[in-house]
Amino acid sequence: MNASPTIRRDGTGELLPVTDVLVDALFDGDLAPWLAADPGVRASIYPGYLGMLAEPLLEHGYADMIGSDAVALWTQVTDDLPPEPSDYEARLREVCGPRVQRFADLDSAMVRNHPTDRPHAYLAFLAVTPHAQGQGLGSALLAHANAHLDAIGMPAYLEATGPRNRQLYLQHGYADYSDPFPVGLGGPVLYPMWRDPRA
Repeated sequence: MNASPTIRRDGTGELLPVTDVLVDALFDGDLAPWLAADPGVRASIYPGYLGMLAEPLLEHGYADMIGSDAVALWTQVTDDLPPEPSDYEARLREVCGPRVQRFADLDSAMVRNHPTDRPHAYLAFLAVTPHAQGQGLGSALLAHANAHLDAIGMPAYLEATGPRNRQLYLQHGYADYSDPFPVGLGGPVLYPMWRDPRA
């Protein structure tokens, strides 16, 4: 990319466009085949599931967006874990149907492994739509966030969904926080990562 992309910060009014980016970007992502191998089933689940997760993140945190191509969803964790959607278990069953256990296992694994010993920013999602990948949008969102976090002295935590994503985060100052952990029986692993603020 020759010019720096324009990054805008959005809140609760952006739920639909944020969800659209998440669905498009994550549809064939690292976790997708394990969560719902059939693309038709996945297409019926992802909009409701990802929208349900994005809703409280936007309410309690914010989204950094580049057009309709890329989004980073952040929230701040203090004494409690990231906010859970209202009526979470019932909504999860309704949205995910017969695949609910896989999605519940993913969420449970992330909660079990999330650090709670000190306040931090949590990057819940970094997503770039397939047609816009390879253009530096994810890196631009990370650099933008890092500058803000450094300015306020806030560390950050995330889970990389695979070795390729992990490499991207390493390039932006993140380090392995603990051992990778599986998301469920026979499922893929997530790579917990941490970044301390720079002076």
